[in-house]
Amino acid sequence: MINKNLTKKQTEVLNLFSRITKERGQPPTIRELSEACDTSASSAHRMVRVLCDKGYMKKGNGQSWYNYQIAK
Repeated sequence: MINKNLTKKQTEVLNLFSRITKERGQPPTIRELSEACDTSASSAHRMVRVLCDKGYMKKGNGQSWYNYQIAK
């Protein structure tokens, strides 16, 4: 999945999030994203929020991290 208006790290996070969610049926944790992308947990969380703002991801109802998903 290549997206021209995303940074390399944002694309990496989006692709990783998508792959792990498909493999396990639930999204990766922030810690898993941060470790896999070699970034801090706060940076990984910020990237997820930016991806939501750009329309690539969305957050469902509730406060749980597991409410995030890839926007279709």
